[in-house]
Amino acid sequence: LDTVQQAVVAFDLDGKIIYHNEHAVEMYGWKGREVLGQSATSVIETDVTPEIEQRVENCLASGTRWTGEVRYMDVQGNWSPAMLILSPLYDQHQMRIGSIGVSFDLTDLQEAEQAAARAENLLREFIDTAPFGTHHYELTPDGGLIFSGANQTAGRILHLDHDSIVGKRIED
Repeated sequence: LDTVQQAVVAFDLDGKIIYHNEHAVEMYGWKGREVLGQSATSVIETDVTPEIEQRVENCLASGTRWTGEVRYMDVQGNWSPAMLILSPLYDQHQMRIGSIGVSFDLTDLQEAEQAAARAENLLREFIDTAPFGTHHYELTPDGGLIFSGANQTAGRILHLDHDSIVGKRIED
């Protein structure tokens, strides 16, 4: 488990950490095995509300996993977004002995999504203010085209109010 790029942390029924892999050390900023035996809530600070904590415990108690996005604080005090998956942990007799959490930091993914959104907005602004006319279409599953809009220049060039044809097929 030390080779996976996700933090893996196992807890007993009292919430004490009984195992963690090396990526958990990197992600949370722990020093080696210092957190073994400690309460998870004392060493992993998150923004999870008491209501969500109750839902998580209900899921685990009923034998199902819980998945959600949370924010966590590392030992330096930095908050970061993470995807967290918590599952019940069973012994060889199928008795629940704790829980296991797998988490991964979402910072890089969210930064990439924000950069893509900024690039899309710049492109959209460029097209909307371009000195040439553009028409926008959506491709339908059957290969048809539906008119979805035009920039202002297209309206001036064609002397046409494009709003009246938005949503219509190009064949119409």
